[in-house]
Amino acid sequence: MSKLCHKVVQVSPVGAEKISFRNGSPAAILVRTEKRRNHNITLVQGLDTKVYGFDLEKMSTYLSKRLAASGGVEELPGSKVDIKRQIYLGGFWDRAVINILTEELGVPPEAIKNDAENKKGNMKQKKDQKSSNVIRG
Repeated sequence: MSKLCHKVVQVSPVGAEKISFRNGSPAAILVRTEKRRNHNITLVQGLDTKVYGFDLEKMSTYLSKRLAASGGVEELPGSKVDIKRQIYLGGFWDRAVINILTEELGVPPEAIKNDAENKKGNMKQKKDQKSSNVIRG
């Protein structure tokens, strides 16, 4: 009988990679959307766990610049679990955040749970639109 495990790759500031395997499935990352004070926001939880170890302030800045959205880090009220902080981004960016996490940062897709997928039509990221005024040749 085989046990479920996942690979963890840690890169040091010098650039050396350390690969290790851990038992169990990877820690879950939750991406969801909300409406606060009539503003649409996307929330990302679970990036600061021991498994991923992202610096949330730097990750928030990176996502804000990459998506051209306002963002920051907030404390979770009354949190009794390991996840005590989350990233918030202005607007519905659930699919874009998942693409950045999986394709650019190497987070396994099975570790990401998109809660916005099951919400009604106006509470998730719209389909990607192409610019009609840009001529590409």
